[in-house]
Amino acid sequence: MRIKAIHLSHARNEAHYRFLSNYYSLLGANPNIISIINSQMPAFVELITKEKLLVDQGAKSDFTQKLADVDKRRDLAIRGFHAGVKSYLIHFDPAVKDAAVSLENRIQAFREAIAQKAYLEETTAVEVFLDDMEGKFADRVTKLGLTSWVEELGNTHGDFLDLFNQRNIEYSERPKEPLRNIRTRIDAVYHQMIEVIEATIVVNGEKGYTEFINQLNAQITYFNEHEHHHKQYDLKKAVVPPIPDQVYAGIPITVLPEVFYEEKQLVFEEDFEVTYKNNHKPGLALIEVRGKGEYKGKITAGFNIVETK
Repeated sequence: MRIKAIHLSHARNEAHYRFLSNYYSLLGANPNIISIINSQMPAFVELITKEKLLVDQGAKSDFTQKLADVDKRRDLAIRGFHAGVKSYLIHFDPAVKDAAVSLENRIQAFREAIAQKAYLEETTAVEVFLDDMEGKFADRVTKLGLTSWVEELGNTHGDFLDLFNQRNIEYSERPKEPLRNIRTRIDAVYHQMIEVIEATIVVNGEKGYTEFINQLNAQITYFNEHEHHHKQYDLKKAVVPPIPDQVYAGIPITVLPEVFYEEKQLVFEEDFEVTYKNNHKPGLALIEVRGKGEYKGKITAGFNIVETK
């Protein structure tokens, strides 16, 4: 009795975590299995905990949209205040007009300071602007009756700061390691566990392990049929490292190439198959590498057959 093969590497993040989470739950119900893989458990628990944090939080923080919404409110308060100031630029009362011109000049300088700025820089500029409107420009704000707009800007700016600080706390609690790295590491631990379990069954026999294997195989079958990302990858993007010269020995040479797709080494007869041309005598031999399973297309590699090295 064997544990079925599973392709975790190209699964979507949610499906990848869901399978390993179910596998973890299955281990919890089988202490006899845990005793076999006891040395791999600490690493597995650490990595699946990190993966859960990153998958749950997703590509965007929950605060991302909230921050954008409050920032729009903050911008709206600035535009409302500015519209009020502009309405007094042609006022008949010179004192009112002078107050409006003074505020207009300050607003223009402020808007240049925040144009295309990141949140942190924009926030610093807003705080300076608020200090001015509530300090040395307060009499002009009052003269134009725009105090309520300054109060609105102050309130929305306070809401923004609260959310910004909460988001920073959330970011500080996230694992620093990229999700891709965590997935690669936990996949390796999973396969190590499976190797240990299967080796133990070979030695001890199937008794006591049958139910666990049946349940795990059912999970793997479901994953392969419903949750595995069945996208096919074009083998034209794969890389075959240079193959050393091969010495002619009177028979066709069938050296097996290494094939890499991005950072993953592909598996012969699972991910690709090969055929040979001109490999029965000295000269340039060709290997046609054809994709299987998740991989489609083909590439050609070559190697030299020499009389002697």
